Amino acid sequence: MSVSFGEVVVDLARQQVLRNGALVHLTPTEYELLATLARDPGKVLTHAMLLRSVWGLAYQGETHYVRVYMARLRRKLEEDPSRPRHLVTQSGVGYRLVTDDLLAPAATTSSATISRGPERDIVDEVGEGSFPSSDPPSWSNAVAS
Repeated sequence: MSVSFGEVVVDLARQQVLRNGALVHLTPTEYELLATLARDPGKVLTHAMLLRSVWGLAYQGETHYVRVYMARLRRKLEEDPSRPRHLVTQSGVGYRLVTDDLLAPAATTSSATISRGPERDIVDEVGEGSFPSSDPPSWSNAVAS
């Protein structure tokens, strides 16, 4: 199985990462973090889920590990690491891998509402001027981080 985003191909079967056709050297930890995200593209994985999967239970409180390694992956894989399009932060929640096919629908969405839950940000696509309930969303909650 392989997952592609931008100019990057993550070959999970061969445990290889290519960017523009060239092999990218990743440390075992960088690879495992990327592979964990690639197994569920588009899904938000919490800091705790990533720590448990990559570093193990003993590192549950060490969220800075995830931030440091995500920055390293962005430098190696994103076109503009300061404005990542594929290795995306879900503020206060975790990270997700956004593949090109997941980017395309967002460009055609006429409007979206953002509602915050206790565990993740949720974007609901809605029609022009309509909301999921009779009340419009609370924009102060949507932009708070």
